[in-house]
Amino acid sequence: MRTVVVLCEGQTEEEFINGFLVNELIYRGVILEARVVKTSAQRRGGALTRERVVTQLRTVLKQRADTFVTTFFDLYGLPSGFPGVIPIQYNVLT
Repeated sequence: MRTVVVLCEGQTEEEFINGFLVNELIYRGVILEARVVKTSAQRRGGALTRERVVTQLRTVLKQRADTFVTTFFDLYGLPSGFPGVIPIQYNVLT
């Protein structure tokens, strides 16, 4: 069995992983573990920044050497300065 930690932006993404994907992938030898990115000591989810994601990634990777990590973020709310985000310019017809 392989363990894959999925860093999620918020509770909606976490519910999708736990509600749909966990049961499907367990039969294929993959254990999914959804974790919402911490935004403060009391809160989780939303308001993603590069620093918050990197901190969480480092924490996960230090816990176990044999764990894979992926992300599940809502691209709509990511700030334009987030790594890998390409700003989209919309042309409005008038």
